[in-house]
Amino acid sequence: MLDSWKIIQRFKSDRHGFAAIGHIRLRPNTRDPSELMRHLNLTKLQVLTRLKDGSLIAYITGKADPTWVEFTSGKYGYQLAPELTRSCMRKTFVGTRTQLKRALSLLEKTGTSFKIISASEARFEPDSLLMSLSESQRKTITEAYSSGYFDFPRKTNSKKLAKSLGISKPTLSEHLRKAEKNLLAQILS
Repeated sequence: MLDSWKIIQRFKSDRHGFAAIGHIRLRPNTRDPSELMRHLNLTKLQVLTRLKDGSLIAYITGKADPTWVEFTSGKYGYQLAPELTRSCMRKTFVGTRTQLKRALSLLEKTGTSFKIISASEARFEPDSLLMSLSESQRKTITEAYSSGYFDFPRKTNSKKLAKSLGISKPTLSEHLRKAEKNLLAQILS
């Protein structure tokens, strides 16, 4: 029924469920995309557009998969949008060596079979704006950005963001303000 599914934009992903825009390719014999709902644990599938190649762009919501719920905390690094194919689900994690070791350990504990396709260290150019920030400022501002803190309207607030980072609201505020000041000083100078 499903050939592939790739998340284009994730709006929500937590223990209560998920909401996203996805690019869905159905197998040729599948006529009705709503058939996917019961097979993929979806609560809503609204087709936004059908592309010329027959694939769909759809708004999807669903129930949280208990195996992956714990990964929504920064404790295990950060997940990029998943991709589902006929044979596997591909998840990309970005994080420190410690965070990724925790993630792999948790996967083993849950009995989830996995294969590491690629592992490499992120390298930022020395003149990168992010390299001018302290590690805590860089971690805070990247998590704020990826969780929608800077979106309008905001997808998260400072209380939730601080909790996900394991820091207090005043510390979050300090890291963000120092990072913003540093980045703006470089951009405007």
